[in-house]
Amino acid sequence: MTPLLYVANSSPIIVFERVGQSALLHNLLQHVNIPPAVRHEVFGPDLLPDWIEERIFAQPLASDNVRARLGPGEVGSLGLLLRAKDKGLMSAVRLLMVAMQGDDFRIADELFADILKAAGES
Repeated sequence: MTPLLYVANSSPIIVFERVGQSALLHNLLQHVNIPPAVRHEVFGPDLLPDWIEERIFAQPLASDNVRARLGPGEVGSLGLLLRAKDKGLMSAVRLLMVAMQGDDFRIADELFADILKAAGES
């Protein structure tokens, strides 16, 4: 079976780092590919962690194509929290979402409630 290829924008890398959970992101995804623009925005000239690889992509993903194939729980930082809980990498998402909000990560009240419900924490 071919391993999944994860490509990240800046947001999950930044928000997980800011709340001290880079290891959770690493454990969840194992290996992440980032385009040069993300590398420069997040890491600048610093060395990349060994689980993040800079790659040049031949064709950018069109957002409409991504939305057509993936549901809202499958992408984004909050979707990653749900996946981490489902895989047993964390016991609850609430505290981490609160920590993210405390670091200026905006979560609409309705989305916060929806994520808690999906995680069985409502």
